[in-house]
Amino acid sequence: MKRGVTNFVPSRLSLARSRRGIKKKDLAEQLGVSSEALRSYENGAAAPMPDKVRRMAEVLRFPEHFFSASVQKNVSPHVFWRDLKSVTKASREAVDARVVFACEVFSTLEDYVEFPSLNLPSLKLPSHWSDISEYDIEAAAEACRLEWGLGEYPIPDITLAIENIGIPVLAPMIENRKQSGFAHWDEVSQRPFVGHNKRHTTAARARFNLAHELGHILLHQSVSDDDLENKDYFDHIEMQAHRFAGALLFPRTAFYREVRYASLSTFELLKRDWNIAITAQIVRAKQLGVIDENRATSLFVAAGREGYRSPQGEPYDDIVPVEEPRMLRRAVDAIEEAGEMHLEVLKHRIPLPEDEVRELVGRSFEPTVSNVVSFRKLF
Repeated sequence: MKRGVTNFVPSRLSLARSRRGIKKKDLAEQLGVSSEALRSYENGAAAPMPDKVRRMAEVLRFPEHFFSASVQKNVSPHVFWRDLKSVTKASREAVDARVVFACEVFSTLEDYVEFPSLNLPSLKLPSHWSDISEYDIEAAAEACRLEWGLGEYPIPDITLAIENIGIPVLAPMIENRKQSGFAHWDEVSQRPFVGHNKRHTTAARARFNLAHELGHILLHQSVSDDDLENKDYFDHIEMQAHRFAGALLFPRTAFYREVRYASLSTFELLKRDWNIAITAQIVRAKQLGVIDENRATSLFVAAGREGYRSPQGEPYDDIVPVEEPRMLRRAVDAIEEAGEMHLEVLKHRIPLPEDEVRELVGRSFEPTVSNVVSFRKLF
């Protein structure tokens, strides 16, 4: 009687299939098995034969040994998505799989390098998110700036600032433009991960998205799945994160000091220094009472006429580069400097496709410079 691969890990198949966005029925056809057989592979009721595992690797474009790699405990992600209601389940699951991979990569790299300790400030907030006021949010953003030594000045690189407080930042290329950002708390490493969609973004938008996701981490630990299913609750939670993002990127005292007259030209000049979108500054001005509802509407109409809310974008969007995460890449750089053999071990311990590694880490596990031999000096 034929027996399947004994060390096959069912959840690995589910992750790979979700990452590639392939339905069970379609994958079963490509593997030459029934839908029932594929379900039994994924739920652990049966193990596939070696030839089927090889075919899985070909179809899903994952290394064959990925399907037998051990799984960390508690790696099922609880990911807080922006625009949750307008994103399909398949689209979410594809990126959720990447979040799982990122958490595993981080935990593996942590065996080799020492990452920055997690430094989240102790905020004086109501115990339930629904009781958090606008004043609480402004104070929370100011407390973060004080704790992290940012003062009341522009943050040159919010990605680096977030990584410096021990939070890994991800910037995957996601097809669905409505998947603009996400946040996740990893139970294994006991740290949050935040990310944004690099495919459809600008430098200013990416910065705001990351500050928004940081707001979820700090403000919304009491949020439940039921809360997210309630549209009114979800919208309010999003508004709170928006308020935090604006307050973190452009603190109120600095805003009052620098915005003497609210106009598109004023906000354009400030965008150059603060790297926050003109439209976001209009919202900030209204939040802080610098302008009223009518003036805000007028400015939004003017911004629309200028094409700021179209694909053409705002001034500086085409010249300011999107910030790049560094934490994971620098960890791999440090491991390479310690010796190429460590990279070989990494490739075995993190059995992901090279394109997946490049997207998560910012580089591959291949050595950048060989240090095995060097030319002998002849003269």
